[in-house]
Amino acid sequence: MATASVPFDGQLWEAALTGVASVGVALVLGFMGRLWARRTEPDRQLAEAPLPAWSRIYAQAGRYVVALGLAGSIGVMSGLGHHYWAMVAAAAPISAVGASGGLVRAVYRIIGTYAGVLLTAALLTIQWPPLGLAFLIAALQFAGEVFVISHYSIALVFMTPVALMMTEFVAPGPTGTLVADRALETTIGAVIAFFVILLTTRKQRAQERSLRQTQTN
Repeated sequence: MATASVPFDGQLWEAALTGVASVGVALVLGFMGRLWARRTEPDRQLAEAPLPAWSRIYAQAGRYVVALGLAGSIGVMSGLGHHYWAMVAAAAPISAVGASGGLVRAVYRIIGTYAGVLLTAALLTIQWPPLGLAFLIAALQFAGEVFVISHYSIALVFMTPVALMMTEFVAPGPTGTLVADRALETTIGAVIAFFVILLTTRKQRAQERSLRQTQTN
């Protein structure tokens, strides 16, 4: 998304080929992982999760519409120049499993991003050659993927520099402006998502608390 927002001067077929190839690699890796799991863990159940009630699906879709609409609008009006970062920050907490998890993820999004922009500022003090930058971004992306399941906030410490350094690579600009935009836009989106979840999931959060108490007892 970071590089997609930058004006493109190349050929349309180059962009299309890159997009198709990226999707293809993701699909191949996904199928390989599933086949490997079936081969190494033949007794593992890989059944699909049951479809939620349509009322819950519509409610979740409505949260996306409200949160992303508000975040994008405020991001545009702020004039910071990267309003899509606010929209991404609003979408991430809503996609979390459970309403309570969404509230926690919104806080983690802010904390991890703040730490990530500090790391980015330090990394951008170095003049990276293109090949070195490619390896650095790959290493940061790998570290982010390692932590994304276990701790979302730590994952963002590594994933934030990936987005910012890719943006800097294709559209160089003042480092201070770049990291400030990321921090402010993320705060806008995450705060909006936090309150959207808080105001629209009271019943769902009560059910989650009751379930946790039952499991504890």
